Amino acid sequence: MKISYLPDRNRFRIIIPARWSQTHKRVQLFFKTKQEAENKVREIRNEGLKSAEKLSDDALAFLQFAKSEYGDLKMAFESLRQHSRMVAKIKNPGATLLEASKAYLDHHEVEKSHPVTIRKYRSTLKRFSADLDGHVLPMVEVTKDQIMNVYLKRFGPGVTRMTQWSNLRAFFNWAVENQYLAANPIGDTKPMDKWESNKGILGAEDFRRILFACAEKFPRLLPFFVLGGLAGIRRGEMISSEPADRDPRIEWTDIDFKLNKIRIRQEVAKKTNAADRRRSIPLEPAAREWLQLIVKPEGPIMAISQSQLQRDKAELLDSLGLTVPENALRNSYASYGCAFRSIGDVARAMGDLEVTIKRYYVDLVDDPDLGRAWFAIFPTQTRKIVPMVA
Repeated sequence: MKISYLPDRNRFRIIIPARWSQTHKRVQLFFKTKQEAENKVREIRNEGLKSAEKLSDDALAFLQFAKSEYGDLKMAFESLRQHSRMVAKIKNPGATLLEASKAYLDHHEVEKSHPVTIRKYRSTLKRFSADLDGHVLPMVEVTKDQIMNVYLKRFGPGVTRMTQWSNLRAFFNWAVENQYLAANPIGDTKPMDKWESNKGILGAEDFRRILFACAEKFPRLLPFFVLGGLAGIRRGEMISSEPADRDPRIEWTDIDFKLNKIRIRQEVAKKTNAADRRRSIPLEPAAREWLQLIVKPEGPIMAISQSQLQRDKAELLDSLGLTVPENALRNSYASYGCAFRSIGDVARAMGDLEVTIKRYYVDLVDDPDLGRAWFAIFPTQTRKIVPMVA
């Protein structure tokens, strides 16, 4: 409280802040002399000190904390009032992280979300809840620091951490919409990494070694590499850990050896907003010969689980001393194809837009002979083919 002199009124004025006023509103008082104003200021301050003496130790500790945390009691009061408003919007403030996670997964079951979608959210929330003791931690106490610095930093930089961040962001958005939270703790937070497209491809000689090793020792992996590398089919269109009635995948009857075509059915194709996701892929002569080594009259082409595929792939690649980049088969199909074919033909076969093919695959391989060599690896071939030149 400061004393100021007003010449036009020949008065001394003091302004009492709301926190010192008995009405909790800002008040102005006027006095004829400065001495009277000073006496009033002293009186008000003494009253404030007497009131403070009546406060409990807990109340005094709270005021001290609020002042040190916010620097100003008025700001602390506004923050507390805003927090009260937010909590009032929550229909279940006592729900734990684990309970909210279960409700979120139940929501996806009711909405009949794709099994792969449910599986990815379940995996993220299971680990996140375990890290934060989610069976006892209330949802309203989950903090941005816990998400960014406790959970996400357990993953190295890259796509995996980006995926975890995206999954948690979707979960917390749902929690806000369904009144488990008043605000998304990472709603205004940028991811720790950037989405980076993986453009890694295989050399043609390495691909030849893989195909021959599959034919000799890992026949159940052969269609995975043939359909990925010589037809550009997505992994998710080939294999699933779910039963066929819940998550259909490409079957032997989808390959027409007479017309030399591979048909990707609507229910097998990647889920997008397109009304018609079906596509037809030309069956390469080399792919035809490789597949005829193991062809069956019906049933799924890949009859093993995701986990078994991973184990067999690791054993195969270790035996060859090779490292295959993520999504390298589909990348290679597109890159080598674009070296000697039109972008439109490659895009139609892959079920992608031409602009996507141009953005990610054109010019990765610029020698047409290298492109043709990739699609000329036959099971009867014995000589080594031209290796890829970056």
